Amino acid sequence: MTTTSAFHHDPRKRLTDQQRAKLFLECGGMCHRCRRKLRPGDDWIDEHLVALENGGTNDLSNRGITCTWCKPHKDAEDHKKAAKSRHVATAHVVPTKRRDKRRGFKGWRKFNGEVVWK
Repeated sequence: MTTTSAFHHDPRKRLTDQQRAKLFLECGGMCHRCRRKLRPGDDWIDEHLVALENGGTNDLSNRGITCTWCKPHKDAEDHKKAAKSRHVATAHVVPTKRRDKRRGFKGWRKFNGEVVWK
């Protein structure tokens, strides 16, 4: 994909085992977030340093290794940033008078699907 959009991004591409091993060695076997040295038995993943949904690419230069302890925190940060960019993009396109008035949902939903408003 050539254009950057808050709503569309390049499809995710998997690395081969050889590419993963090369990435591990290039990173020195260290998690890119906490800088913890990963041991042979530790579980780790290869991850985009800049998430695809935030404008990152599938290039090896945008890849790093992350320990499983740091992954949930990085994912939460990435999703928060992407949601903010979608919100800002929507706010610039949709006129104020056309936006949903019930954005701040004040109520709760029963198990049968009925909405109870405060």
